[in-house]
Amino acid sequence: MNLPSFSDAIRAVKPDTFVPDLPAGGAAPAVAGVAPVPADQPSFKETLGQMIGEVNTRLETADANVRDYAEGKSNDMVKVTTSVEEANLAFQFTLAVQNKLVSAYQEIERMQM
Repeated sequence: MNLPSFSDAIRAVKPDTFVPDLPAGGAAPAVAGVAPVPADQPSFKETLGQMIGEVNTRLETADANVRDYAEGKSNDMVKVTTSVEEANLAFQFTLAVQNKLVSAYQEIERMQM
């Protein structure tokens, strides 16, 4: 098996990004011990973007429900409370994921080569 060296992999990284250049075919190079991701599955970036979009939707829904209740358009306090709590939990979860990602990045940054 012809695996690239670590220095070759580092040279393949685009400046100011952490996204390696892919070969002309678009397929990522094989890494020992890691199964390739099927083409029909979303990337980590797409999944993260979708999750953040869902959190944003929950926040907007909660805001609209609170506004409607305050303006007298709605009288359903359970709906308002539930949507606000769902938005709060989703936002807290997003912050926890962000903190874990930052922590992992900092740990990688501290690794000695």
